[in-house]
Amino acid sequence: MTRLTPIPPNRATLRPPQRRRFTVAEYDRLTELGFWQDGDRIELVEGELIQMAAKGTAHVICCRQILEQLILLLHGTAIVQSQDPIVIPPGSEPEPDIAIAALSARGQKPRADQVWLVIEVADSSLDYDRDVKGPLYAKAQIPHYWIFNCLDRQVECHSQPQQNSQGQWLYGLRQVVFWAQSLTLPPPMQGEVPVAECFLEA
Repeated sequence: MTRLTPIPPNRATLRPPQRRRFTVAEYDRLTELGFWQDGDRIELVEGELIQMAAKGTAHVICCRQILEQLILLLHGTAIVQSQDPIVIPPGSEPEPDIAIAALSARGQKPRADQVWLVIEVADSSLDYDRDVKGPLYAKAQIPHYWIFNCLDRQVECHSQPQQNSQGQWLYGLRQVVFWAQSLTLPPPMQGEVPVAECFLEA
């Protein structure tokens, strides 16, 4: 009986495991097919599926309070949506806590170029909202990005998206608005949002 000697693999043909990235179209198709379970909080960020953390009480109340104020201020002049997707081709479809978009986005998921302002409410997600979401929104040229910081009960207002000398996208201007102050909505929006009315009382 002849014994077969295994042929060693050609090292040149071996490839390490590859990370699978998704396009917006592929992600939408998975959603339509019911790939996610009820209650899943999934976002597509730079081609990767991100499982979002559960929302705490402070997060829920802050988001609700902001939404109520913005709907009153912007009724009939803009789209105000909460935890619904915006489209950033080719590989991102985040679901910010609140997004304000032009009326031209009515009847569809807003594209980044239709979005005027994105808001994230942060407690445990503060670093992620700063370091991942911030560059994502800046790269998409969304002009204004606000982070409602539930830990310190203040708001970080980011504007002027740009690319630095290392090729990284970021917002060039950052302003902190404190508890006793009000936020002025940037043009073409109009109105003011009192910061103290957005957070859960200490």
